Amino acid sequence: MIGRIAAAALLFLAAGCAPAKPVDLSAAFAREDGGSILVEAAEGGDARAEADGRVYLVRGGREYVILSDAAGSFAARAEDYAALLAERAAAAKAGPSGEPDYDLNREDATDLIAGVRGTKWRVHPRHTPSLNSAQAVISTDPTLAPAARALALQARLTVAENSVGEGGPGKLARAMLALFDKGFVLRMGDALKLDRIDAGPIAAIRFELPGAPLGRDALRARLAASPAS
Repeated sequence: MIGRIAAAALLFLAAGCAPAKPVDLSAAFAREDGGSILVEAAEGGDARAEADGRVYLVRGGREYVILSDAAGSFAARAEDYAALLAERAAAAKAGPSGEPDYDLNREDATDLIAGVRGTKWRVHPRHTPSLNSAQAVISTDPTLAPAARALALQARLTVAENSVGEGGPGKLARAMLALFDKGFVLRMGDALKLDRIDAGPIAAIRFELPGAPLGRDALRARLAASPAS
């Protein structure tokens, strides 16, 4: 793989230059809880994020999640999996959280994370702009758009999974997820930070599905029969 400095020179040209040609790239993130996320993107636009044994895949413009259970790995469309998580959240019948509304603000400042320049953003209670609830650094380099989509997919489904018992994502969680739609998140508070990014060939098999995606009813039945990981 190309080293970090060479990758940065290849992928992120100075302002005023022609856009960089798309290339295969991989980005490794460190998490505050000691875990990690690996994001890989192919020059053709397919991308994947892998975390905690799960794969969040963008292939041919469609979004999927790849899960596994005792019988092996299986794929589902992301919208079907999200719908089943929403069903479970609704069944939890959680009461109002009492959270305030939140706004996102783009700051007139940048930061350099693992050789990639990004703009600072913050989330704050709508009626208390001076109070920060979350901060992020985000790159809008178009070369990183496929990777950004895979990372956003991972974030969206993971938050949905983790908030089922609370009736779904709260207002702060939804505001933080909105940051992932602004571009490629390089840092999200202390929870997530880009550790390195490299350019180099990635095998096409990395972006393949383990089989035809399960339909929603088949997915519901399989998840009910054996918890997926």
